[in-house]
Amino acid sequence: MRPVILISFATLACTACGQVSEDQGEVSQSGQIDQVEVGTILYPDIERFEIYGASCAYAEGTSLGAKVIARNEDAFMKLDGEVIRLAADPGAGELPYGSRSAYASDAYLLYLAIEGEGRQSGEEVLEYAGTVELRDRVGEVIYEARGAAQCGV
Repeated sequence: MRPVILISFATLACTACGQVSEDQGEVSQSGQIDQVEVGTILYPDIERFEIYGASCAYAEGTSLGAKVIARNEDAFMKLDGEVIRLAADPGAGELPYGSRSAYASDAYLLYLAIEGEGRQSGEEVLEYAGTVELRDRVGEVIYEARGAAQCGV
């Protein structure tokens, strides 16, 4: 349950791009999705998939690289090298800058949370403590992270 976004990260200067997919993950014979590699969303990904506007970017630990970018209607993650889009749950709680606390695709459930008061970290940016939890379609946690959540325009 964590959201964050900001693109003033040094890692955004990299040139890796992925494909947007609504449904990612390989199903094992037990019916569960295998663990995924969560990558950093880079500036070329943001440009390619037009991930602009008010949002929150969530980073892991002390890194500044966004693992999740959450907006009012959708959120994006890079899983196994591909950028995926998750739709906002309209009944989920609202977080800063119109982002939501829950998003979903056919394969994943994403929960975001923000803690405490935001501190100014840029002209139009507030930074919070944030958490991210990604679950597979059967509800198993496949990724968790705590770190900075930067929200702004």
